[in-house]
Order: sequence, then C-alpha cells, then structure tokens
Amino acid sequence: MPSGWDARRDVAPMALVARPAENGPGRFVPTLMVLDARAEAAAGGFDRYAAVQLEAVATTLQDPLLVAVARAESVDGRPALDLLVAHVANGHDVTLCQRHVLHPGGRALVASSTVADRDWPDLAAVCTRAVRSIRATT
Repeated sequence: MPSGWDARRDVAPMALVARPAENGPGRFVPTLMVLDARAEAAAGGFDRYAAVQLEAVATTLQDPLLVAVARAESVDGRPALDLLVAHVANGHDVTLCQRHVLHPGGRALVASSTVADRDWPDLAAVCTRAVRSIRATT
C-alpha cells in the first residue's frame, strides 16, 4: 500500500480498498482496490478472458477510451492483463489502471486504481506500481 494511504473496510466489504489518508473537500478521491473474483471467462484461457474484459470496459464505463492494453506476467509468474482506461466517473474525468492476474480454476485477482485525470501525473507511478505488484497469497 502506498505511503500515506489507509485501508478501508467500509467501502466495499468484498474487496480490499485503500485511499489517501487526507483529501481536499469536493475532490475525486483516488482509490486502490483488490478483488479476488470468480471469473468463468478465466477458465477459457487468457484470450477469452481479455475479450470479456475489453467488452466490459466498452459497455459498462461512461465514455471509455482504452489508452493501453497489454499481456503481461504477474510478479509471481502468472499470466496477467494490464488495462489503462480513461473514462468518466461521477462527473469526473478519471484514469483507471488495472491488472488482472489469472489463476487456475476460473479465478482472477484484480487490482485497480482510479484517479482523477488532474491528479494522474502526480499519482501515476505510485498507483501503477501498487496495481502491478499484486500477488496471490494462496
């Protein structure tokens, strides 16, 4: 977790969420989230999983612009999908950085960071490093 960020259990009970300890009023609060999800598409292999995720980006986010997509390898050697997407959330232009790490048996460990575009230049390195550092503990 980045220095100066706090884990939050009241935001999403099914996920680990972290936010900066201090934020100005009225600002979009950057978040880091990690979710261990059942993903039927993951059982179909990397290409199938990636196609499902790209379709989800196109159909569920407001005004999405796919900035980057890449096949990667997680820190523990598993296949991973990296996405960088600009979109609108709650009236704010934001950047979403995600890493999806595929696990056997239809599981995907997903780490994401959502940051207001105006804050992205200051937080990009910290958030990208945090998202790409995820690994399964079991």
